[in-house]
Amino acid sequence: GVAAAESAAAAGAAPSNERGVESSEMTSLIPLINKLQDAMSILGNGTSIDLPQIAVVGSQSAGKSSVLENIVGKSFLPRGSGIVTRRPCVVQLIHDTEEYGMFLHQHGRRFYNFADVCSEIEAETSRLCGSNYGLSTQPINLQIHSPNVVNLTLVDLPGSVLNPVGDQPASIVSDIESMLLSYIGSPNTIILAISAANADLATSSALSLARRVDPHGERTLGVLTKVDLMDDGTDASLILQQRDPKVPSLPLGYVAVVNRSQRDIQEKVDIIHARESEMRFFKQHPAYSPLVHNCCTTPLLVKKLVTLLQSRIRAALPGLRTAVGEMLREQREALAALPASDMGSKKRKLVELVLGFSETFRSLLKPNAADNAAEDGVFVIAPGAMIERIFTLQLPQDMRAVDALHDVSKKQNIQVLVENVKGLGGGLFLPDQALTSILRTSVRRLEEPAQRCCSSVLDQLVQLAEKCSEKMRIYELFPSLALELTSRAKELIHDSYVTAAAQISTMVAMETSRIDLSHEDFIGSKVNMAQLYNEASQDVSGARIRPNRRRNPSSDVQQQQQQQQQLQGAQQGGSPTNGQQQQQQPKRGLFQRLGGGGGDQGQGASPPPPPQQQQSLSQLAEGEETTVSLRQDGGSGNYAGNRQSMVLSNPKLLQAVQDLPPERVVEIELLVRLVTNYFSIITKQLTDTVPKAVVLLLVNASTEAISKRLLEELTGDEMVDQLMSVGEGVAQKRQELEQAITLLEDVMRAMEAIQRGAVA
Repeated sequence: GVAAAESAAAAGAAPSNERGVESSEMTSLIPLINKLQDAMSILGNGTSIDLPQIAVVGSQSAGKSSVLENIVGKSFLPRGSGIVTRRPCVVQLIHDTEEYGMFLHQHGRRFYNFADVCSEIEAETSRLCGSNYGLSTQPINLQIHSPNVVNLTLVDLPGSVLNPVGDQPASIVSDIESMLLSYIGSPNTIILAISAANADLATSSALSLARRVDPHGERTLGVLTKVDLMDDGTDASLILQQRDPKVPSLPLGYVAVVNRSQRDIQEKVDIIHARESEMRFFKQHPAYSPLVHNCCTTPLLVKKLVTLLQSRIRAALPGLRTAVGEMLREQREALAALPASDMGSKKRKLVELVLGFSETFRSLLKPNAADNAAEDGVFVIAPGAMIERIFTLQLPQDMRAVDALHDVSKKQNIQVLVENVKGLGGGLFLPDQALTSILRTSVRRLEEPAQRCCSSVLDQLVQLAEKCSEKMRIYELFPSLALELTSRAKELIHDSYVTAAAQISTMVAMETSRIDLSHEDFIGSKVNMAQLYNEASQDVSGARIRPNRRRNPSSDVQQQQQQQQQLQGAQQGGSPTNGQQQQQQPKRGLFQRLGGGGGDQGQGASPPPPPQQQQSLSQLAEGEETTVSLRQDGGSGNYAGNRQSMVLSNPKLLQAVQDLPPERVVEIELLVRLVTNYFSIITKQLTDTVPKAVVLLLVNASTEAISKRLLEELTGDEMVDQLMSVGEGVAQKRQELEQAITLLEDVMRAMEAIQRGAVA
């Protein structure tokens, strides 16, 4: 399998030429992976493929940077105290006739001075991570072209630390460890574990991390540095031969290297001379000279790495081809979704977005089941349902809160109103003008809650228009179009609101223009007014009013029995005896004459009203909040001490009528009951009709206007360029997608060619 082939390669299977290139087929494998790494770096962390790669791990003092520079043959990595590598650096070595560095984020700019390469790594790290100790998993992609390198790719990772030092944050240890594990945890990753030979390898952080993700060591290659700094009389030959029981055995083995010393770095000794010194050291050392061709020197390490990486790539090719094909399809779709540049495509896209905006507005008013998904585990009420709440909860509540007698509940207002209407000479009857005057004033106050309902619906529709652009993500692609769509939609909604508000005012004005006293639900049209007066007063001369805090249940029972006897007599066509007449109708008062007669029945008095019209005032009331008694103290002996309870429908009237004559109290109470009854009819009527008007003239009209007028006004040729101008982010996104698609297409062609060669 793959592990056996890699073990054989690591054990010393030498390539056919000095650069480790077995064939033209294998020469193309590593550049193929380089292109995939570039494509994924362009597309960001959201898109990834499990690529074969070599990840370099080691502690900060193990000489990791020096090993990489020896492999490359150039000094290009930043150095210093503390954590220098804070972002992964994908180093792609490309055999070329020229020698230069090139960063993916610099879009083709060549760096011929490798000191500038080092400075750019530092600058790009600070740009994303800041100037302190921040870390980022977003890699820096660096290509190094040189005639002195072979095709190879290595990922340089931050050095592991055991404890925070100085100003390093407390989480630095776990942060670095998480990043390292995320890279070396992939089964396709070869782990290059670098450890210092002059330290205890049993505690090596690199080998410890590798064992956590590769417990059998099948994809871990050990590298021993600082073998030239070991104590006299000691060497690493047993470790290289994997005969040291204290050091974990690795199927891929160990390789010993000698890096440049700190003095060599300060004196800027070039890598070529450093490699020559390394070879002399191993050949002249008695313990290492027999192992120099199998376990020592940087060139041998490079050959092993190339062979291992090629073997891993070849094994992963079938799965890679499937993954690359899927990624290529996704990126082509993403590119197609971006705005086109030609006029025809722009206009088609504009029409599509305007229609989509209109449809989104309509659908959000009546969302389907798919739109009712919970956001962060919480269901959000839809705009249409919120409008329905306004109609069924807010409007009825606001309507009920309006007081029909707000302006006439004061004593002075009541007196002045009745007196003004009766005018000079007074009057015997309760004038219609008093009733209609109060009703017009009261009904006008219903316009405020009705308009408040309309305004609340307006707010919901405006929020809905703003939500449409966000839901369609128009802001991301066409910010100018998103602003124009939202602004025009708000204007159309407001125009409809003006129409709806005017209609509501008209509806209220219609109710005040004609007070329909013959309305079938109005008690004044059903009940004989004379009967109402008869029930309210007998002869109230000298009566006074006081609060009735106690009611005698026995007297109520007697009164009900008397009324029942009267009803039975009327239904049987009989008439009470003279004595009964005298007890039941002791004296006909002033208001009885409203029935049509001025004396007793024998003198042409009107017959008793039919039983269905004999409703008491208390039965006409909506509630019995306040009660007053009419006590007749100054009449004849037959009526002295007789009391009749009367319910006032509005408790605010109790204080207002304390000093009024009894007959005026009856008038006011009748007036209040009639006003309250008629007002409730109009309130119910408007509560039912206002939502219909709002839906027709505001909701439906806005939806229709957005569907038609936006398409007419925004899709003209003169508006296309203005509205379809893309933001800077979209242009950059297009460039990145085109670059990534080109790389992916090259990879697909290369893999197909390799597959055809393998089949042949």
